[in-house]
Amino acid sequence: MVNSAENDRPSKRQRSDIGNVILEATLNASLIHSREYWFISGDVIIQAERIQFRVHREVLARHSSVFSDTFNVPQGADGEVCPVIELSDNVDDIEYMLSIFYDHSRKHDWSEPMSILHISKLLRIGRKYNIQHFLKEALRRLRAEHPTTLTGWSRCKNPSRYKLIKPGDKAYLVDVVSLAEEYGIPSILPAAYLRYIHAYSLRDFLSAGSSVALQSGKARAICVLGRDSFLNELQKQRISWLEQSFYLPSPGCTGDECGGDQPWLLLEKLKIWQQIGGASGLNALEPLSDLEVETLCPECADSIRNQHNLVREAIWSKLPSIFEVGNGWQYLKDFDM
Repeated sequence: MVNSAENDRPSKRQRSDIGNVILEATLNASLIHSREYWFISGDVIIQAERIQFRVHREVLARHSSVFSDTFNVPQGADGEVCPVIELSDNVDDIEYMLSIFYDHSRKHDWSEPMSILHISKLLRIGRKYNIQHFLKEALRRLRAEHPTTLTGWSRCKNPSRYKLIKPGDKAYLVDVVSLAEEYGIPSILPAAYLRYIHAYSLRDFLSAGSSVALQSGKARAICVLGRDSFLNELQKQRISWLEQSFYLPSPGCTGDECGGDQPWLLLEKLKIWQQIGGASGLNALEPLSDLEVETLCPECADSIRNQHNLVREAIWSKLPSIFEVGNGWQYLKDFDM
């Protein structure tokens, strides 16, 4: 027979560590207090899933106009001293937000590359709670790696690698495209698609179950058709280039080897044309190297560089239409514009 006195005795409090929280539960309690962000001096409790964070209204309101507006609503004479606000967010997102608010430089080095996971958190939380510096930081990184100008693209140095975004698994380029589509950042899509078709093959685009296949059928079709359109445009520029002869030898030529068959032999060897017919042709957008024109006199080298830059600009200007994002770069307006 069960002793009724023992049965009425409160159950012992159990304690166990789970990540960044301490589980303190009784038979009648299922909420968890955050270990990192439970301040005795806190004057508001925000709850995500089963995790509660006791924090400060002034801190939340300082960063977020949404929280500021919430706290400005009159609470009534008999309102709670420390009210509980239930949020629909993932608990990891809220912990990340609070880690920036309270432990900024201690936990985050903004000079280092940031993972796509954290960039997506900044966008998601920043949009929902109107935290402008979250949005600016996420967009700064995405736009720097996916510029709208050829000059910006040239600064990327190695278009197959990121500097401000930390590569995760092989599908991180897929995540960039998904973020741009989900959050309305069309200005980064042409360069993101260009990186994607450079990194993966048609088989990767289309294979069922491929870890690097884009999530939407529309995006996959854009990449397949865009790849062909890009290579076709490159071929058109090549034909136009070879049909012209006024830039080599240049009117001010001072060299002995800039005429004759040299122009055609040289032009065929330029890196800009080496990938036609097979790969993505990404080299077409790289600046001309000194090595490629080392056999020419300075005047003819400058002439070739000028023509080469015209080709680069022509191709770059057509990227939005090639990837069906818009009719020109000037029409690509992000959500913050």
